[in-house]
Amino acid sequence: MVEAFVVTFGSSSVPSGHILRTECRPLRPAVARRAKRAQLTASSATTSTTPSTPPPSAPQVSASEVKYRSLESNTWVFEVSPADAKPPLRIFVDPWLVGFLEFFSPAFYRASKSAISSSTKVSDYGQIDAILISQNLPDHLHTPTLSQMPKNIPIICDPSSVAPLTQLGFSDITPLPHGCSTDLFGGVVSVAASPGALVGPPWATRKNAYTVTVPIAGEEGRRFSLFYEPHADPDPTSLAQIKPVDAVLTPITRAALLPEILDYPLVKGIPEATDLVKSLGARKAIVLQNGSTAGSGVLDKAIEICGTRAEFEKELQKKGLGSVEVVW
Repeated sequence: MVEAFVVTFGSSSVPSGHILRTECRPLRPAVARRAKRAQLTASSATTSTTPSTPPPSAPQVSASEVKYRSLESNTWVFEVSPADAKPPLRIFVDPWLVGFLEFFSPAFYRASKSAISSSTKVSDYGQIDAILISQNLPDHLHTPTLSQMPKNIPIICDPSSVAPLTQLGFSDITPLPHGCSTDLFGGVVSVAASPGALVGPPWATRKNAYTVTVPIAGEEGRRFSLFYEPHADPDPTSLAQIKPVDAVLTPITRAALLPEILDYPLVKGIPEATDLVKSLGARKAIVLQNGSTAGSGVLDKAIEICGTRAEFEKELQKKGLGSVEVVW
């Protein structure tokens, strides 16, 4: 577990962040029925069903510090220290914590992480207070990891993830359609969903991007905000409604399928990441470590990856974003 940055709140050096959310559309009937079966009345997170607007005054709860830690690939931890000195709250995002990552079969695609051994268990990672899942694909919804987790952990996810999570036995599931928001831990953390990566044909429903916000202790009405989209492919039309943010978490390593024939981007890279940082006015660009795994199989041989930190920083300078801090 590598600590990437720490932000301590309560000083004037912390920039303001705010979220402008779209009207929260109701779930499609089939999704709504699955969500109703999946949720318990004891859920600690409730999805908004009316248009969300910034509160007129500071929330009753706030945080004194946030930490981001990378666990390689799409996995990261967002740790929040409440201002009332309670123990830190830890949200695991797209958790792949044990075993291998496989698509269909090991012969087709298998990947491993350097930090995971054959004896690694989910319990080795300590307290997990909530889970955030952006997509229903194995590199975001990792079944071997989730199978080892307590099934009463609150999960916020895109609607397509409800069915597999329910099948795994989870009981506290909050599906978050585009344009909706929800709170965790009594309002210490707010999560808003917007259209994320297009995975599949042009008419497919986009996966989820998330903006995570935390009220700042001692700074009335101000919040720290972080935007996350794991493919550097959010819907451009939605970005104007979620600016400014303090930090963007994005990949810069482009992964292209059959580059000499199709050059189809499975994950976009430096140009799109740079445009995202500029569109959202971020002061920090946190690089998602999506190219850090070791792969094998037929699919792995058909994928080409490219993109370095030096190239990213050069592109930021070219676009007039030289003051943006790159967190690797």
